[in-house]
Formats: sequence, structure tokens, C-alpha cells
Amino acid sequence: MTSLAASVSSAGPFIDALTAMSKFFGIMASICLIGLLLCMGFLMEDNEGSLGVEALKLRTIALWSGGIWVLASATNIVFTLANVLGETIGAALDPTTLRSFATQITLGQYMFFQLLVAILVVILVPRLKRVGGATLLLILALVGVVAPLFQSHSSTSGSHALAVGSLIIHVLALMLWVGGIFGLGFLDPKSRVMAAPRFSQLALWAVIAVVVSGTANAWIRLDFAAAWHTSYALVVIAKVILTIGLIFLGYQHRRNLNAGKMTSMNWAKFTQLIGIELSIMIIALALGSWLSTSQPPDPVGGGTFDAATTIAGLPMPAAPNFTRLLFNFDPEALFLGIVLFSMALYLRGVYRLNRQGDSWPVYRTFSFLFGMYFI
Repeated sequence: MTSLAASVSSAGPFIDALTAMSKFFGIMASICLIGLLLCMGFLMEDNEGSLGVEALKLRTIALWSGGIWVLASATNIVFTLANVLGETIGAALDPTTLRSFATQITLGQYMFFQLLVAILVVILVPRLKRVGGATLLLILALVGVVAPLFQSHSSTSGSHALAVGSLIIHVLALMLWVGGIFGLGFLDPKSRVMAAPRFSQLALWAVIAVVVSGTANAWIRLDFAAAWHTSYALVVIAKVILTIGLIFLGYQHRRNLNAGKMTSMNWAKFTQLIGIELSIMIIALALGSWLSTSQPPDPVGGGTFDAATTIAGLPMPAAPNFTRLLFNFDPEALFLGIVLFSMALYLRGVYRLNRQGDSWPVYRTFSFLFGMYFI
């Protein structure tokens, strides 16, 4: 590391590339880990709450994934600090500077929290024996992944709550969707017979969340004509095209599963299709890593300076009156997503009851929907 630090004279394209690479490997490792925990906790057969034999075998792969996540998170802190300071990697490795960044700067605190979560997961993974433990570790890993997002580029843009909230939903849904595909790739054919249909249900909801949240986030970042002529926009478009391809492949999976072809399915071809999906996903994740380390385009001239927008991410509201109290609000995408997801699940449950011939009072449905609306 000393020789590497000496070879870099200042923060520039090389350190930018190292930052993007460390972030990419961290994302890949965390996705693989989350996918394995998802399989162990929800998709595979258990023994009265204890992990089955096949699930226990996944702990070794999860341990390696967690170890890579720890290493990538640690190096990403160093490279990010070098970029923030505009200094060499050697300067970023100064103990006092590194400690100050990790304990006193908000971005550093979030990144250090993610590192601690990754370390804790690595310590606990080999000790997993129960489904509940795998579920708790899955939640912990997801929290660690989204923590630095609160200090992402979206947090400094307009529509702060919508930008950050949509990004959090996007990343959580992406982790479960892509992670589940990774997890299926490590399962034996017998375990896939049970896991694939279960994951298909989850994947449908995750894809919807990825598309909606990604569209909202892209619109916030590229909400003026000139933005669509930048390299940032071109990468966003490429990522959209790859996502459409992944949705098509997922649709093919789901159609086969819904047709009841589990017993006659060619699992060799199924594995090949998963391999193609993973290859496309890796490319899409690499593009996403570049986007996350790049500044979104700004309007020409930067617009009029507004202190409130600079500090809080939204302009100072006008003087309150009755109309504004009722109808003016700044959308918070995270809570909006939770509300919409809850409403969709409720309606899905009512639909299932009606299909089974059971009735559900209409007034209860409307009461629930109106209650969620006012939240």
C-alpha cells in the first residue's frame, strides 16, 4: 500500500477509478451475501426452524462474500477520503485524518457504520443454525448497505426526501432481486425446486420497486433538457436497457414456473439462463457503481442560490395558510413506498380471498386505504 500511495501524486482519475472499483466489489459481495441469507431464511426447506443441510453449506460462501465486503468497504473509505481531500492515498492513510473522517464527518460515519456491520455479519455467519438468525442477519446486512445512501449525491440535490427515499427503495429492491438470482445460482437442483417459485413471487414485487424508484430518481437527477446530452444520462439509458432485458428474462422464468413445469424443467438450461442474467446484472451493477461515484449534471448557470435548498435539499416553504396546510407537502419516497407497498399487499390479499370464494367487507378495504392515504 505504501508504494501505491507513493505512485499517486494527487486525487484524480486513478483514485476515481479505485473508488468506483472498491464500491463495485463491495456491492457485488454484499449482494451475494444478502442473496445467500435470503435463501437460508426464506427460500429453502428448514427443519422446524433450524437450517437444513443444504442451507448450512451456504455459510462458507456467505463467509467469503462477507469477507470481501469488509475489505471493499475498508478500502472504499480510504479512496473516498483521498477524493474528498484531493490528496494522495498516503495522506488518506494518516491515522489521525482517517480517524477524524470516520468519527466526525457524516459521510465517514455512515461508511464506517457499514464497515462495522460487515464485520459483525462475518463474525456471526459461521454461527448460523436457525432460520431466525439468518433473517436477522439479512435485515442487518440490508441496513448496512443502505446506511451510506443518506449521504449520497441525491442528498445534496433538490427534492431531497424524494431523491434519497427513492434511492433507498431502489437499492433495497435491487439487493433482494439480484441477490436472489445469485442465491439460486448456488443452490443444488433439488433445493431450486422449492426456492425458484418462492423467489418468483418476491422478484415480481422487487422488479416493480426497482423500476418505479429508479424512474423517480433518474427524473430528479435529469430533470432538464441539457442533462440528457451528458455521459451521465447515457449511462442511465444503458442501465435502463439492461434492466429491460433482465425483466424479460425474469418474465420467461415466471411463465415457466406458472405453467407448472417444475418437475419437467431442464435445470441445466435453467442454470445457463441464470448465468446470462447474472452477467447482465454484473454489467448493470458496474454502471450503477460508476453513477454512484459521479456527480449528476447541474443546470447551466446553476440557477439562483437558495440557502434553504443548499442546507435542507428543498426551498423554504411559503407562509402557512389553510390551503397549504391541506395540500402542500414534500413527498418522502421511503414512507410513500412503504404506504403504497402496504396498500398493494392489502389489495392482493383481498383479491386472493375473493378468488377462494371468501368475502371481505368493502368498508374495511376503503377504511384501510383511506387511513394509509392520510399517513
